[in-house]
Amino acid sequence: MPSQTGYFAVAGQQRSFGDLVTAVERGTGRRDERRRRGTTDDPRAWTADRREEGEAIAARDGTSQRSMLTGQTRLDDPRNDRSPRSSR
Repeated sequence: MPSQTGYFAVAGQQRSFGDLVTAVERGTGRRDERRRRGTTDDPRAWTADRREEGEAIAARDGTSQRSMLTGQTRLDDPRNDRSPRSSR
């Protein structure tokens, strides 16, 4: 059983990079030019290639980048029961 101290994962709503850009645009009143540079399948394939080549750190970094772009990540041991409830 995992330790009950330190960091713990909580499943909940997360914002994607696109969501953050939209929020900044709304808050500043300024529109940013959006450019499509592929899909999230591109970094997924790059990460798989790095993993296959034995480049564990690059693969981890690629996974992190993809998670930041999509707002999705894998939670090994979610502990929602330990998260403080929002009063909103």
